[in-house]
Amino acid sequence: MAHERVTIRSKLKALLTDAAISGIGSNVFNNRYRPVWQDSELPCVVIWTRDEDSEIFTAAPKRYQRKTRVVVELLANANETLDDTLDNFADTIEDLIAVSAGLVNPLGITAFEVDGMDLVGTDMEIETGGDTLIGSLKMTFEVTWYRWAPKEQVLDDFDGGDFTLDVTGDNDNEEKVQGKFTIEDE
Repeated sequence: MAHERVTIRSKLKALLTDAAISGIGSNVFNNRYRPVWQDSELPCVVIWTRDEDSEIFTAAPKRYQRKTRVVVELLANANETLDDTLDNFADTIEDLIAVSAGLVNPLGITAFEVDGMDLVGTDMEIETGGDTLIGSLKMTFEVTWYRWAPKEQVLDDFDGGDFTLDVTGDNDNEEKVQGKFTIEDE
């Protein structure tokens, strides 16, 4: 099974590609490692993972709650209508994700538990590194999900244990009963 972050990005890409957003179409990319071609690929969407917070959600067996920030970056040629273009694309994408995230299972992920997907920030800038100015609008979504550690839990059968019982309730060591118990199969 792919890592959960791979699944999140893939499902998000599928959601946006299947929607065939007017003007973007199939120009939706994951794991982009090369520059965008202005003539054929703009406007486009690039999906990538920014960072992630983790905390122990349950101790035994150990289960983590993770909050992954996924960036949905919109890129378009910088011209006199750049802000309007990016804002209109963002509006459409926010609505698509909000409808998906409002479901019991955001993005239709079934391989692990996803608890929510919320927009937590938006950044806008002009990319000046190439021949043509490109506008960028980065929407950051926080995806809350859970993972067992390890993924496959292998626990010994519970068949008994030790106990100490304070019979007086005053926490002194004088009136305690100790023992063992065993659970037997019927």
